[in-house]
This record gives sequence, structure tokens and C-alpha cells, in this order.
Amino acid sequence: MNKNIKLTFQAAIVIILSIYMMGSLAQNLLAVKTFGSPTLAIATGGTLISWIVFLSMDIITEVWGKKPAIRIFWLSAILNLAFTGIAWIAIAIPGTSPDFIDSQYATVLGTGWRIALGSIVAFVLGNYVNTGLMYTLRIRAKDKRNSKSFAFRALLSTFLGQLVDNALFYLIAFSPLGITSVEHSWIFLLEMTAFVTAAETILEALIVPLTAKITHKLQDMKKQEGITTAADIENEKEA
Repeated sequence: MNKNIKLTFQAAIVIILSIYMMGSLAQNLLAVKTFGSPTLAIATGGTLISWIVFLSMDIITEVWGKKPAIRIFWLSAILNLAFTGIAWIAIAIPGTSPDFIDSQYATVLGTGWRIALGSIVAFVLGNYVNTGLMYTLRIRAKDKRNSKSFAFRALLSTFLGQLVDNALFYLIAFSPLGITSVEHSWIFLLEMTAFVTAAETILEALIVPLTAKITHKLQDMKKQEGITTAADIENEKEA
């Protein structure tokens, strides 16, 4: 066995892409669980893993570029939608334990049409805001490797991107319009949007030093291996 296996830039990107795809799917499943009390909603289970998604997309946008990042989150959205469709089919097929296993399975994975629609719309538009802002601030930055500059654009893009994501999701999926049985009050929607966005921004603030280190390491690897990405071309065009 070769003990001198070296991690290449391309291999590192594949790992980050895999983590991003896994995190995007997992946070939607975990979002079924909400934290708080019957009178005050604070966050969802998805918040526990959302920091992985933020970290990965920040790195992808910074190192690989805006256009690849857009393609990646669209692919992730399509995969999430495909998983929802497969789950609906699995729920519809009669099972061997309808009173327990089947009912619990349907409760956890039986995403309603409003939740599915809200999830896809919010995810795509929130990612557009996040990626677009990361790109714009990176292009305008004088020192693109400055850690403070990176932290500023990562935190600002996460805050605004997730604010759009959360607001759209709860508005589309749960607004009290009398359309579906699972709806919540406007106060609940406001609470969830505010608290989840705040929690996600705080998590981003805690991991931004790690994100910056990984990003700088990948930039060094890319330079050493003579690889040019869309991010490099974007920087040159705006220089």
C-alpha cells in the first residue's frame, strides 16, 4: 500500500461536492424536527448540519467560481426533488406493516406538495443570493486572500441568502391560507425565519476561520498544480 498518497485539488473538490450534496439532502430531512416549545419555535434539526452546506458552497464559489457553483446547487435541488418523488412512490406502494412502519415512514418522508415546492424555490433563490453576493464581493475585494475580507463576504452572503431561503420556504410551505391542513400562524413563520437565520449566521461565524483556511489551502494546491478554474477567469476579467 502506498503511504505517500497525496490529496490533489481535483480530489479535494470532489470530496467537498460530495459533502455539499449529502448535507443539502440531510438538512431537508432533519428540518422535519423543530426545536423550541409549543408557543415559541426556535430552530429545526436541519440547523445542526446546515453549517456543512454553507462551508462547502462558500469554498466552491470562492475557489471554483460562480458559474460552477450555480450548476452545483441546481443539481442539488434536482436531486432533492428526485428524492422527494421517489419517497412519494415508496409511500404509495403497499407495505407489510401499514399500522406502524408504513405510517411512521410516511410521517417522516411524506413531504406535502407545498413543502416540496417551498423547499425547491427557497433553496434555489437563496443560493442565488448567497453565491451572487460572494462572487460580487470577491471581485471587488482588493486583497482576495485577506481573511477578514473573506469572513465579511461569507457572513453577509450567508445571512442574506438564508434570510431569503427561510422566508420563502416558510411562506410557501406553511402560510395560513386555508389550502392544506398543515399550516402555521404568521407569528410562527416570523419566529422560525428570524431564529433559524440567526442560528445559521452564528454557526457560519464560528466556522468561518476554518472555511478561510480550507479555501486558502485549495487555492495554493490549485496554483501548485497549474489548474485554472472559472474563479481565476472571473478575477482576471474584473481586474
